[in-house]
Amino acid sequence: MVVIFSFTGSYLGTSTEGGTAIGFFTETAANTIYNHNDNGVIINGNYADAASRVTTLTATNDIELYGKTFLNGNLTVDTGHTITAPTFTDSTATITGGVGTGFTAITSTVFNGNLSGTTAVLTSTVQAGGDITSSTDIIAGSEFVIGSARIDQTDLEKIDDLTNGTVIAIKAVAVDTNKDITGFRNITLTGELDAGSLDISGNVDVDGILETDGFSLNGVTVSSTATELNFNDGSTQGTIVANRTVVVYANKDITGFRNVTLSGELDAGSLDVSGNVDIAGNLTFSGVTFQEFAQDKVSGLLNHSSHTNITASYDDAADKIILTGVPTYGDNDVAALTVGGTGITETYTGDGNALTFATDPGHGLKHSGSLVTDKIQLDYEIVSSAPSSVDGTEVGHLWFVI
Repeated sequence: MVVIFSFTGSYLGTSTEGGTAIGFFTETAANTIYNHNDNGVIINGNYADAASRVTTLTATNDIELYGKTFLNGNLTVDTGHTITAPTFTDSTATITGGVGTGFTAITSTVFNGNLSGTTAVLTSTVQAGGDITSSTDIIAGSEFVIGSARIDQTDLEKIDDLTNGTVIAIKAVAVDTNKDITGFRNITLTGELDAGSLDISGNVDVDGILETDGFSLNGVTVSSTATELNFNDGSTQGTIVANRTVVVYANKDITGFRNVTLSGELDAGSLDVSGNVDIAGNLTFSGVTFQEFAQDKVSGLLNHSSHTNITASYDDAADKIILTGVPTYGDNDVAALTVGGTGITETYTGDGNALTFATDPGHGLKHSGSLVTDKIQLDYEIVSSAPSSVDGTEVGHLWFVI
């Protein structure tokens, strides 16, 4: 009896091995089947469709499997070889085109390359020898360890939503491209502040020594030593404090100066001096010396038209004010007030002429009660002193020689 076993088409054709014609497949005594054809093996190459049946190996492949293949065991690839497929999946997680999706965990894995994706949730320890990158979020269950530094969620939140150049509360600080930063509130230094320049819009509170080569206040450059700056410490607005700078009130008032020496001018809206004023030079008012100013003021007070019988004139060159008084009563007034009595005729023609008196003896003169009928002419002399024979003075007396 001849029994023919056929398996996978091995009965088709023959091969030569060691000068002996054999089939393409050979079974050893240990029931191991091996092929010894020259090209390779195609298994189930679309056997049901003769028109599209695969009969040629692809590229440099030696074995090709077509159709679904079930492997109930381990698949081992020796060192130096790879398993290549467009997609690997266990019906939950897949790796397609270099992208893994659907993974629920990657546990205790050492990555020697980069780990990247849209969202990575890391719930256990991940040791990466390369970069871990993601287009969106990387979520860790506990913390990241970089070298000897451990970074947890609280640490990472400090660098979340940073704005370069702006200080944000409970966030790390990142300067902008110019190395600038804005928004600090209070900064406490235990050492030195070394700055190229310092711009302060508010108060400066220094408990120790402030050392600076100069600084700018509201755009004004100030170059002061520490001693000079300490003059500001303890100053009081509006009040002079010894050995301290002077700071006026909001209304620009100041009180408490003792002696003030000026080498230039004192320009004031008003000047109120309760003590003495010692002026070694000229005192001027509106560009005029005090002496000239005072004379002009006095002249203005005296030289006006409201006087009665007085005229004031100002000789500026001679520094004199001349007062001229006109007599209240003139010659006409004297003539009007002088009236001749009985036997006396008054004559005055005015215009400065003499006032004369003439007697009329026509009715006689009465002397000591006696009536003199003849005309008597008196011979008289007006002297400036009393006669030697008279006991009296010339004041209030008139002597006649009869």
